[in-house]
Amino acid sequence: MSGISNKPRILISAAASPAAASLVKHLRSKSYYIVGMDANEYAAPLGAAMCDEFVLSPMATDSGYLPFLAKQLDHSDLFLPFIDEELLAIVNAGAGQIQKSKIMLSTDQSMKICLDKLNFQTFCENNDLAIAPRAIGVPAIYKPRNGRGGKGVMLVDDEAVFAVLSAKEQGILQQQIKGVEYTVDCLFDKDSALLSAVARQRLLAAGVSTIGRIDQNPQVLELVTAVSEKLHFRGLVNIQIMLTDAGPKLIEINPRLSGSLMFTILAGADLADAAIRLWLNDEQPPEFNLSEKTFCRYWSEYVY
Repeated sequence: MSGISNKPRILISAAASPAAASLVKHLRSKSYYIVGMDANEYAAPLGAAMCDEFVLSPMATDSGYLPFLAKQLDHSDLFLPFIDEELLAIVNAGAGQIQKSKIMLSTDQSMKICLDKLNFQTFCENNDLAIAPRAIGVPAIYKPRNGRGGKGVMLVDDEAVFAVLSAKEQGILQQQIKGVEYTVDCLFDKDSALLSAVARQRLLAAGVSTIGRIDQNPQVLELVTAVSEKLHFRGLVNIQIMLTDAGPKLIEINPRLSGSLMFTILAGADLADAAIRLWLNDEQPPEFNLSEKTFCRYWSEYVY
C-alpha cells in the first residue's frame, strides 16, 4: 500500500459534508486511513477533524479538478467518489489523465447513461425497464439532464411552461407518479455481477435520507435484478425506485455510494468495507445478517 501508513489509504470526496461524517468515522474504525477532500473552504476544519488527512479541493467543474485528483491518486490506494459532478469529470477525462483503476467506478457507458436523465429515460424505454413514463401534459415532473439531490427538479402544472420545457432537450418531463420511495444500496463485483442489494424506504429526505427503514421488498429487488442485467456496474451503486400501485418504477440510478449508506451498514450489511476489500484484494463479501430496522439521522455541530 502507498503512503507512510500501513493501512489502506482511502480517498473520499465531500468529506466535510454532514452525510460523510458517520461513514468516515466507520471506515476509520475498520482500520482504513482516510484522506478526505472537499471544495467547501468553510467546512474544511470539520473535514480535517474527522479524517486522518484532509485537503481542500477544486470544484469538480473547475479545470484544475482532474490535475488535482491525479495528484491525490498518486498517494492513495482507492478513491470513493461521492458526488455526480466528479463522475462526469472522470468519465470525460482524456486517456492517461488519471488512474481510473484506483477509482471505484462502473463502466464509462453505464455512467454516461445514468448521469444524464434524458439518456437514462431513453435507455430504460428501449430495454423494457419500468420507469415513470414521459408526460404528454400537466401535471408533470421536470428533471434537468444533470443534477443530484433533487436540484432543479420541479412540478410543472402550467401548460405554457410545459410547452417551453418540451421544446428543449435540457431535461426530461415525466408523469407524476406516487408511491413509496426506495433506495437500494448495491454491491457489484468487477465483472458487473450483483453481489448484494439492500432496499430501504426513504421515509423522510432532504437531499439525502434523514429517516429510512430497511425493507427487502421483493418487487423492488426484482427490478434491481432486471437493471443489473442491462447495465454494467461495478462497486457501490444506489438505485432509486418508486413502488406504485402499478408496480415498481425506476426514478434514477447513481453509480456511486449513497449518502445514506450508513443505514445499510448499521442494519448489518457493511457494503462499504466489503466493496473496498473486493476492489483492493478481490475478497468476496460475507453473508450478511440483515435486520429490518428504522434509522433516524441527525446533524451535530462542530465549532472552530
